[in-house]
Amino acid sequence: MRNALSLAALALGGLVVGGLSFAAQPLYARRGAAQGMSAQDLLKKVVDNELAADKNDNSLWMYTSVMRKPGESEKEIFVETSHGILSREIAEDGKPLDKGQQQQQIDHIHDVVRDSADAEKIAHNQQDDADQAEDMLRLLPQALLASYGKRRGDLQAINIKPNPNFQPSSHEAKVFQAMRGVVWVDTKEDRLQEIDGHLGHRVDFGWGVLGHLDRGGRFHVVQREVAPGHWEIVRLQVDMRGKALFFKSISVQQDETRTDYKLLPQDITLAQAADMLIHQSPSSSRATGQ
Repeated sequence: MRNALSLAALALGGLVVGGLSFAAQPLYARRGAAQGMSAQDLLKKVVDNELAADKNDNSLWMYTSVMRKPGESEKEIFVETSHGILSREIAEDGKPLDKGQQQQQIDHIHDVVRDSADAEKIAHNQQDDADQAEDMLRLLPQALLASYGKRRGDLQAINIKPNPNFQPSSHEAKVFQAMRGVVWVDTKEDRLQEIDGHLGHRVDFGWGVLGHLDRGGRFHVVQREVAPGHWEIVRLQVDMRGKALFFKSISVQQDETRTDYKLLPQDITLAQAADMLIHQSPSSSRATGQ
């Protein structure tokens, strides 16, 4: 999960813009109630499991990412190490990079490995992301009210709406006041599998002076078990609009798909990660960006 987890924690409201049904209580809800497990308790249990997994699962991965934004797309290969993450772009807008662009990517990888300060900065930023993600995820049971939704095999929907008694202490946490949506839980593992949501109303920062996010902003995050006992983000969609300080427009529209997860040794170094990326043939992975 790591870097994507902060967005996953924020992604609680949905592509179900017409609203969610809170009336019907399916079989799982009755069964959960009989076992003393309310939807709120299940949400807290799942969040606790995610936090524990993030703390205890120190696995490192190599994976492929395709990032789509309006009018453009790029495909990258990422390699994680305990000293930070290295990446290499292999395609733009569905076309492989030419030889000159490929060399620029290789030169940049060499520069990062040679410059320890640069590598440390990357690792520090990644750790900051992880810390923020953990803080945000921990807030979910406090910030949101949960009720049972539909059942889909081993998947249980938990419908989410804002908790009016929640007092946010940061701009990020304030977004929770507008969130509506659904969390899908894998009940066999009690793990978060999907978050689908939208902002039910406009969110102002500093009474609107510092900026705002428009109503209807959408989030969609999907997590899967990519190896036994290992869950990682495989899809991340964000469509947010608003205005920031000095009236600059905010337009965060992105759709990222992550595939080809490969488990790496725990002691892999930055130099070894760089070697893997440099010798990774762009033609060995589909460069279409699709």
